[in-house]
Amino acid sequence: MSLPKIATFVAIATATLLAIVKLIAGILSGSVGLLASAIDSLLDVVISIFNSFAISISESKANEQYNYGKGKIEALAGFLEGLIIAISAIYIFYGAIEKLFQDKPIEYLDISIAIMIFSLIITIFLFYFLLYVAKKTNSLVIKADALHYKTDLLTNAATLFALSIIAITGWEIVDSIFGGIIACYILYNAYSLLLQSVRILLDHSVDQKYVNQIKEILEQETEIQGYHLLRTRISASWNFVEAHLIFKSEHSFTNAHQIAHNIEDKIKELDKAQQWSITLHLDPDDDLEYDLKSS
Repeated sequence: MSLPKIATFVAIATATLLAIVKLIAGILSGSVGLLASAIDSLLDVVISIFNSFAISISESKANEQYNYGKGKIEALAGFLEGLIIAISAIYIFYGAIEKLFQDKPIEYLDISIAIMIFSLIITIFLFYFLLYVAKKTNSLVIKADALHYKTDLLTNAATLFALSIIAITGWEIVDSIFGGIIACYILYNAYSLLLQSVRILLDHSVDQKYVNQIKEILEQETEIQGYHLLRTRISASWNFVEAHLIFKSEHSFTNAHQIAHNIEDKIKELDKAQQWSITLHLDPDDDLEYDLKSS
């Protein structure tokens, strides 16, 4: 079983446990902050199950119908996850506003605080585990999960802080204030995730840092006269690069092919943790105008 799959199963089990515990405590206490955290954890369960299927599909090998594989399913999963997170944030914000106009005190504060401490500790371990897997595999789905649990970590901490203030001061309005702040923060993170997913779905170029380094490699290569039509795109954990290399007339095809291989190796050395798919077209002269008409 791959590391991303293991990570999704761990996330599902953890989210299920936290959702059940928080939901019971939220219903008993009537805290909008705790209920918001419980709803968020329930969504985590659904999202993690969906992510498990997305990773299974994305890891399937390329075939005659899908020549480049199905890596973009991760971006689609990230987009849907972003939408779900955004909807939950709007619901939490609505609940916080509604609580302002209700005169319903929070009950079972001691139990609620103990549950939030437990949730906070568990979420810290899960977040760092997912962060490790995301860095190790460069999986967008696991990155999205790690980001989601980062928001969970902060919302758990904020909820715990709010409940503690209420226990000390009795200021019930703190619950609504913190609930609204948590909702806004979740919505901001949802926007970031949606933006990242849309960029991949629309074939956004690789990180500008890599693009500049690739240009530098091509411009410093003394065995070619120049290059054109440098294009890059990202798809899940893959970086795709293509370019047309203009060779000097004295190079044989075999020699030019070896030079192109050397350039590919230099590009791959930019980040060995990334997966690279590089296609270099060998031109005997500068046929940019023809290539532009054909592309």
